[in-house]
Amino acid sequence: IQCYITLPVVKRISAHTGGVILSVVFSTAWIGSITCLTVTKGMTFPLIVYAGPLPCWIMFFVVGVKIGSDKNRSYSLFGPSLLLLSGYLLSVISSHYLYTTYHTGAGIKPTAFIYALGAILVLFNEKVEKKLNSDSRIYKSIVWIGDMSFAIYLSHMYVWTFLVSKLHVDNWCLKAVLSLTFTILLVTIIKKTVPTKLHHYLGI
Repeated sequence: IQCYITLPVVKRISAHTGGVILSVVFSTAWIGSITCLTVTKGMTFPLIVYAGPLPCWIMFFVVGVKIGSDKNRSYSLFGPSLLLLSGYLLSVISSHYLYTTYHTGAGIKPTAFIYALGAILVLFNEKVEKKLNSDSRIYKSIVWIGDMSFAIYLSHMYVWTFLVSKLHVDNWCLKAVLSLTFTILLVTIIKKTVPTKLHHYLGI
């Protein structure tokens, strides 16, 4: 709803490179502040408070509108690849530090936003899109997982809370894989059992 309401403004922002950069800085600063308060200061907020407001995700909306309206997506991959790699390495380092120091910190954080931005710019590049042609398994896998990504986003925390967290598994990576696997299974079952006309309202 927030995205639809602010779309006219977002279109104007995304039309300028400076506006796109500003949105990235804004969202990164937002989630950085939240990480500081929740992890280092030990404060707690409901999910809707720190991850619900548009400022948290505005960079992805602006970048999405920019990419969707730009006819030329054959830009250089050097910058996006650098963002992707540095974001990944920084996420690993920051997660290790936060876990070692505060015993938490695997959720959304500035380094994860940098990584995600790099991944988006790489995957939506025209050269990469042509390389991952529609006949390849990789392309089909990306489309398949992307088709249900919003439903996964909406339901994965329920799967984690009520199922995966109850399992006697200590390995965090294995827990993440199980969470994704069970969530995909849940979404697939819902898509096959719930009438198609209701899929839109469930985000699937």
